[in-house]
Amino acid sequence: MRQVLTVALVLLADQLSKRWAITALSDLPSRTMPAVPGVIRFHLMYNTGAAFSLFHSAGAVAVLLSAVLVAVLLYLLCFRKDLLPFSRTGLLLALGGGIGNLVDRIVQGGRVTDFIEPLFVRFAVFNLADVAIVLGAALTILSLFKDQAEKDA
Repeated sequence: MRQVLTVALVLLADQLSKRWAITALSDLPSRTMPAVPGVIRFHLMYNTGAAFSLFHSAGAVAVLLSAVLVAVLLYLLCFRKDLLPFSRTGLLLALGGGIGNLVDRIVQGGRVTDFIEPLFVRFAVFNLADVAIVLGAALTILSLFKDQAEKDA
């Protein structure tokens, strides 16, 4: 039950934040609003590519890749009983984010709502689903390294 709750909370936070961004930023000049001056601003954009605006206009391929990612994560979570707790949590975060972006692609004709823009580094505009995917992947990888280090010790 905790696993379903984790995925649901990530999905809910992602979808609510995107709805807020669309509502709050659509009518603003240049669709931007400061968040943390000099660090982050909110900038409404729509991404038709893959993660972090890579492969612009990926369209159906991006939908297919998102669906495959979600399916692989579901498979791992349902059938791999040997997952370490941190790995499982990482996969749950990635699954919630993957579903969030997949929902956008299906509902919005292949595009994802992005709105978080870092100002301290040149980087893509992204959303909370992207954050969950990256954090989930990092947590899973760190867990695997930790497990391997414990086995080697």
